[in-house]
Amino acid sequence: MPRLLLIFLLVVLSASANANASFSQAPVESAKCSATTAVISGYASNGSSAIFVSASETSAWSGQIVSTLLTDSAKSNPDWGQPPLDSTAAKLDALASPEQRQILSHDGARGVPFRWASLSKAQQTQLHSHGTAKSYGTDLMQFLRGDRSLESSKTATGFRVRASRQGDIAHSRMWHVGKPASAYAFTSYRDFAAQQTVRTAMLYVGGNDGMLHGFSARTGDELLAYV
Repeated sequence: MPRLLLIFLLVVLSASANANASFSQAPVESAKCSATTAVISGYASNGSSAIFVSASETSAWSGQIVSTLLTDSAKSNPDWGQPPLDSTAAKLDALASPEQRQILSHDGARGVPFRWASLSKAQQTQLHSHGTAKSYGTDLMQFLRGDRSLESSKTATGFRVRASRQGDIAHSRMWHVGKPASAYAFTSYRDFAAQQTVRTAMLYVGGNDGMLHGFSARTGDELLAYV
């Protein structure tokens, strides 16, 4: 997916209008970029140095987040790497194997890894019920985790061909979560805030790949996902 230059123009105007404001999340109406099939779905800021823009590619139903500098949105965030590996989707697609991902779920009783052996029998049956092949359930699980080897243009012999492991981001607000910033005076909150001052800054957003993604706000790498 090409860099979304028109998105940056929108962010520049938004940042200029809010130059004195500190914000971590702001909804923005989806706006189609006329030069591409990319659709802006939201933006956020870490409040000091970077802007994050989420978008979808409507022709392929894939999504991505890119980052630019808050002080100069014409410049990409150097901490996110250099093109073409400077978006969340590109970083996911560059993984040698989906086994490198930490994807979590719930089996109805407790949190579990999103892996076939960790699901309840009812969940396994539900996944398997959509196909007839003996391996359909486990194959579907691997496809959802990001295995590209099972994709095929022939739906009878494989799953749909994806442009990226990351699905499109539509109608999902992106949130930046850094160190606690509230000034609550409660002792319990002050203790909590003091313990979390160095917690990893994250970007959380839902995708139409069925996952809530948690990306590092510093690097753009996916650190976890939840199904």
